[in-house]
Amino acid sequence: MATSVRELYALSSTSAGQSEVDYILFDEVETLTRSAQQIVAGDRHTVPVTLLIRTNPRLAARYSQMRYNATSDVAGKYRGSYAVVHELRVVSQAFQRDLCLFLTDLAASGADRAMTERIAYFSQSLQALVIGDPEARMIAVPNVHIKVTLGKVAAKWKTLEPILSAAASGDPIDPRNVQLASVLGDAMLENLDQISDRFLALK
Repeated sequence: MATSVRELYALSSTSAGQSEVDYILFDEVETLTRSAQQIVAGDRHTVPVTLLIRTNPRLAARYSQMRYNATSDVAGKYRGSYAVVHELRVVSQAFQRDLCLFLTDLAASGADRAMTERIAYFSQSLQALVIGDPEARMIAVPNVHIKVTLGKVAAKWKTLEPILSAAASGDPIDPRNVQLASVLGDAMLENLDQISDRFLALK
């Protein structure tokens, strides 16, 4: 897709030139490239699909609306929070994958920036799940059971986040920290599964 757009731009630049809108579109297409290639290659798992959606503004806006309106067993006012819980499940596992790639020097170009963005997203989303975010159609934490379990996730995140930030900054990675991150990531996933079940039980 990105290659095709470049070819079209090369042709258009010889005549009318490129408009500001063209450059914006080109930047958006650039965000598609890596995840799109991964998906085209046959990897249609949640991680590349989620990254494709999250990094492209047009897709992100469409996905956000579709996600909220999706048919679900969760009551409408809880759908925004419920969807974010499941996104955090994906991201918690992506962190483990990326740390292993950093450790083995197999991380792709831009992986450090992507890691930094996911760290910020995870932190902001945890806070939004507690206090709510009207723009994202998320209400404040609905009951004490979910609040307590979110607290457990936050406690693990307090230990995990510095490990991830150090890796994203290019610091040498201690294999023991990767092992710790794996344990923390799996434990957070279990907590997030519990939170998901709690949302499903809400009426």
